[in-house]
Amino acid sequence: MPLVQPPAAKPLNDRCNHCGQRIQLQRKEILNKACAIMLKRAAEHVMRTMQNDFEIRDFTEDGDFKFFSNFSHMRYHGLVAHVKVNGKVHKRRYLITRNGWAWLRGDIALPQFRMVKNGHNVEGKQSDRLVYLRDIWHSEPYVQTSFEYFDDDGRPVGIRPNYPVSDNKQARLI
Repeated sequence: MPLVQPPAAKPLNDRCNHCGQRIQLQRKEILNKACAIMLKRAAEHVMRTMQNDFEIRDFTEDGDFKFFSNFSHMRYHGLVAHVKVNGKVHKRRYLITRNGWAWLRGDIALPQFRMVKNGHNVEGKQSDRLVYLRDIWHSEPYVQTSFEYFDDDGRPVGIRPNYPVSDNKQARLI
């Protein structure tokens, strides 16, 4: 019986003939429950300090830091962004974007996944299925904020009145 030789597989880590840079394959970044947990924890920190400029270590314990290692991947969905000071990006400092706040409140839906290559979204390669926070994290209440988002100067915008819940039977329908 003749020996069958399988075709040679193309190596995954090809290099560009011109510049020598490793050519990366595109990958899928999924919007999942872990993203929702991380974003909600960051939002609680921002609402407590009223400063939309934070590092991950500001609101995590030592054991949780491994869980938050993929925090920066939420940039591909437009939920967080790097803080820029005088046009210069600070790599470890983040802010929650307008879409991040709206998604946490349940106001908007985002694509379930995005395709990423070389640290950038691949145009036109995203899920047709849109997901809300409730679709990913069942029975979890939305984040209630008294503002819409933070402006470029770090001030909350779109402040709404926050009425406390009352136990008074006259104030509620029986």
